[in-house]
Amino acid sequence: MLNQELNKALVDCNSALDLYSHENAWLESRGLVHLRRGDLNSSIWDFNAVIKSDPHAFWALYGRGVAQMRKGKTAEGQADIKAAEALHPGITAEATERGFSSSPQ
Repeated sequence: MLNQELNKALVDCNSALDLYSHENAWLESRGLVHLRRGDLNSSIWDFNAVIKSDPHAFWALYGRGVAQMRKGKTAEGQADIKAAEALHPGITAEATERGFSSSPQ
């Protein structure tokens, strides 16, 4: 969450997924790491997998929205962020505090 040691965080997420492949939390965490690293396609892939399993996964929806916005897919990104905000009011403020922004980096 602090945007530090992202390579190690990715290794940790992959190791956790090797052991607990059924745990959406690790997949969602890896999606956030990919997003922090700027690997938008991998981020979206992970978030899509989480959302497929749990359509109410608001952090995955928010993260996918941010990734879509950064890819220039404004309408899709805004729709995901709006859906996340409906499920968890205040998520945009929380994400901003944690350094996640839908603006390009």
